Amino acid sequence: MKKFNNGQISIIVPVYNAEKTIRKCVESVINQSYKNWELILVDDGSTDDSRSIINEYGKNNKNISIFMQKNLGVSSARNIGISNATGEYITFLDSDDYLNEKALEIMINALSNNDADMIVGSYSQITENGNKKNFIYKNKCIDLKEELLNISNLKFYMICWGKLYKTSIIIENNISFNLNFHLGEDTIFVFEYLKNVEKVACIDDVVYNVFIFEKDVSKRYNKTIVEKQYFIYREYKKLMECKGLVNDKRVEKFLMTRIKICINTSVTIGMKYDDLKEVFLRIVSLEEFKDLDTVIDNKYDYTIYKLLKNQKFRLLINMIKFKNFIMKCLGR
Repeated sequence: MKKFNNGQISIIVPVYNAEKTIRKCVESVINQSYKNWELILVDDGSTDDSRSIINEYGKNNKNISIFMQKNLGVSSARNIGISNATGEYITFLDSDDYLNEKALEIMINALSNNDADMIVGSYSQITENGNKKNFIYKNKCIDLKEELLNISNLKFYMICWGKLYKTSIIIENNISFNLNFHLGEDTIFVFEYLKNVEKVACIDDVVYNVFIFEKDVSKRYNKTIVEKQYFIYREYKKLMECKGLVNDKRVEKFLMTRIKICINTSVTIGMKYDDLKEVFLRIVSLEEFKDLDTVIDNKYDYTIYKLLKNQKFRLLINMIKFKNFIMKCLGR
């Protein structure tokens, strides 16, 4: 079995056309208060100046390793990072984002103090216009089974960054990022990891800063969104089976959350009506859809369900647009 460097944290960063942000990202690692780290930068076929920038860092810092590949996607880049990691622990960082100065120190201390297999750190979300919103978790060891059934909290386990993992668990269980998945690849990776652990700790310290570029959001979605969100639901169900929770009705509620993401995203990015209709019909055709009304517990979700079931698609579209308009007016 591969031996890992005691106490070392491997930070894996996929890089693609990030010349404007990669310096801040790398500097946030170099300036960490915790010094036992290695930074693995994987260039995913950048066509801007990213390669020369990261090569410069690689030449000047022995703790920085550079890998190059043609444009195969973020999942492939992260997998290269995992394969070459030598640290006892792994964390993921996107090239648009950056770590707070004590992020690694805080996470590794929390992992040790709680004897945990995974640390979930709080984070800040920053928009292009500078608006900042903190997402703060309670400082505690969680009951993993109960937490996974709490649909409102589940979103915190659907992103791979801002967390500290044990490399041995990833390697021994052959956990990697799905190369055929370009939406929700984070989620599937984290779910696979959670199948193999029992003790997870959350911390209320903000360790990670994520930038949201709204103009790029539409590029990540297409008419296969239903199949992709349904796949995430099935992976969640497998995770619940692994934890002995498959018969809990709350498992099915997760499907409704994925359906709402399909609908809201498709409407928000301005899909044409015929394309939206196709998306909605695929939702209605899902085997589990017909029984969803038995687990829905609020009027908003039930209204969405009934409009879909009765194929009142134009009314559904107008309802979503109106809701989004109200939310925007309220600054949410």
